[in-house]
Amino acid sequence: MARKSKYNPDTFPLLAEGHARNELNDAQIATKLGVGLSSFYSYQKKYPQFLDALKRGRIPVNFKVENTLLKKCYGYDVDETHTTMKISQGGEAKVTEIKKVTKHIQPDATSIIFYLKNKMPETYKNRHDVNVDFEDLNKIANALMGQGND
Repeated sequence: MARKSKYNPDTFPLLAEGHARNELNDAQIATKLGVGLSSFYSYQKKYPQFLDALKRGRIPVNFKVENTLLKKCYGYDVDETHTTMKISQGGEAKVTEIKKVTKHIQPDATSIIFYLKNKMPETYKNRHDVNVDFEDLNKIANALMGQGND
C-alpha cells in the first residue's frame, strides 16, 4: 500500500513561496517542508499551484541576481572607510586618521560574456553553423590545382 502524501494544498504552496523568496535552494526547501527531494519534484509535477508558488517566490531573487550581474557588466563604485591606528608605548590603540575613499570596480569580462551569450545568443554563441557544399569545394580545389579545364 502506498504511503500517504505529506502534501498539504493549504500550506505547502505558501511555505514554498516564502522559502524560495528567502533564497533557499530546492533541497533546503524540501527539508523545511519535511519531504524528500524526489517528493518535492513530484509535487511540482503533480500540483501546478505548488510550482507556480515556487516561481513567484524566486522572482525577487532572480531580479536581485540580474541586477548584480548588470552591475558587474558596467562596473560600479564602492565607498570604503580606511582607518589608521597608532599603538602607544603603553599598548593602547588610538585612531589617528579616518579616510573615506570611493573605489571604482571595473567591469567584469566574464559577466559581460555571460550576459551577451544569454541575451543575444545568435550573435554571441560559441558555435556557429557552417554549411559546406563539397561539390563546390571540389571544383575550387580542382581549379586551383590546374585540373579544372573542362
